[in-house]
Amino acid sequence: MIGNLLVAYNMIVTGIYFTTQADLVFKALADPGRRRLLDRLRIRGGRTLVELCEGMNMSRQAVAKHLGQLDAAGLVETRWSGREKLHYLNPVLIHEVYARWVGKFERARNSRGTGRNWNTVLKLLALSMAIGK
Repeated sequence: MIGNLLVAYNMIVTGIYFTTQADLVFKALADPGRRRLLDRLRIRGGRTLVELCEGMNMSRQAVAKHLGQLDAAGLVETRWSGREKLHYLNPVLIHEVYARWVGKFERARNSRGTGRNWNTVLKLLALSMAIGK
């Protein structure tokens, strides 16, 4: 019995469990450090690793690892410009997540006429996060 539990634990920890693109996206978005990197790339894309490390309170290797996970999820794209590797936000998957997971609930909620408009809520949340930085 213990052997089976260890196998199940290792499958989740090693990432074998996260097999679909949606799983990779949600796993990437689950970490506040990765969300902060995405926010910084949303404000201004085309940043180098050194630029992204500034003010992150983590090592260069940790930022590189987070960027690798964001890249594996398809949330970040990289391009070479000479000797510099530039990182850009890929908003396509975020829009797809919104359309599938948030948009349909927003439409259902708005059709019932209850609560605030989700666009307003999301804008207020984004504004409060920007002010808190």
